[in-house]
Amino acid sequence: MNVSEASRRRKRSPASRAVAVWALALLAGACVHPREPIRFDSKDVNVRIAAIRRAARNKDKSAAPQVVLALDDEDPAVRFYAIEALRRLTGERKGYDYFEEDPDLRRPAVEWWRAWVVEQGMTMPKSAVVSTSRPTTQP
Repeated sequence: MNVSEASRRRKRSPASRAVAVWALALLAGACVHPREPIRFDSKDVNVRIAAIRRAARNKDKSAAPQVVLALDDEDPAVRFYAIEALRRLTGERKGYDYFEEDPDLRRPAVEWWRAWVVEQGMTMPKSAVVSTSRPTTQP
């Protein structure tokens, strides 16, 4: 069997190609997780990170107040992306350690960043740290 005979055998009809493409599209669509809009205040940690990454990628200083709020997030990954976004925007870290679990030890650097936001002529929003822990119920 020569090369041209082998290629003819592998050729498929346009109808079978269309069915194959349709099946792949159907399978791919079934695997896609519905995604909520990218927001800083989402309960989904991945969405919060996406919002921070978008602000850093776009060098969006107007998002700085929300990014500074994320420095107090309960998830260290969110805190990491927040300080990296601020570092990209300003070139500064101001001693902030995203991996520090104790919020009181992170507080001086967070307060520095809050003051920086105000110095830039922006307003810090009310703290709206998203909690993913379940609320406790009392009898």
